[in-house]
Amino acid sequence: ATAAWPVLSRVAQLPFHAGNSVDLLIDGEETFASILDGIDRAQKFILFQFFIVHDDNIGRKVANALIDRAKAGVEVFFLYDEIGSKSLPKSYLTRLSNAGIKVSGFNKRHKILRMTGPMRLNYRNHRKIVVVDGERAWVGGHNVGDEYLGRHPSFGHWRDTHVHVEGPSAFACALVFAEDWHWATGQPLARLSA
Repeated sequence: ATAAWPVLSRVAQLPFHAGNSVDLLIDGEETFASILDGIDRAQKFILFQFFIVHDDNIGRKVANALIDRAKAGVEVFFLYDEIGSKSLPKSYLTRLSNAGIKVSGFNKRHKILRMTGPMRLNYRNHRKIVVVDGERAWVGGHNVGDEYLGRHPSFGHWRDTHVHVEGPSAFACALVFAEDWHWATGQPLARLSA
């Protein structure tokens, strides 16, 4: 398939993969039900990355699910964007860290670049990726916040899309996360496959 899509393969810097199953998740309720189910079934590791994370109803459900898996011995990595998640209280992140979850902001090591570099505040990470055990991944447009489930009076109904992928493309999502984690922390992920 890579030969049929050479430009997209070069842009993504990852080959196309056959042998995947894909579920289209058309709204926040369906997306987070699927993600939370995947988190609950994790056995080895969870890679969790979002541009926006709020400390609201869905944010606390996500935190509780990640903490439960960490307490069960699952290795959990939590990557957020400091600008997108600027309202996320330190207590939320501390709670995750205290449970053994590895937590980092995207620009943790690059604060000077963010403030003085050519991109300044626009240098942020908009990805929304969850990878479970290197076998299942969720990627799309939803962030972690009640407004993405249509529960915010100002926003009303929110329409966005996520996909749930099982197969080799889930591992490709893990590689994308690993690259961002290394940028943020300077630490490579030791293990990406189950």
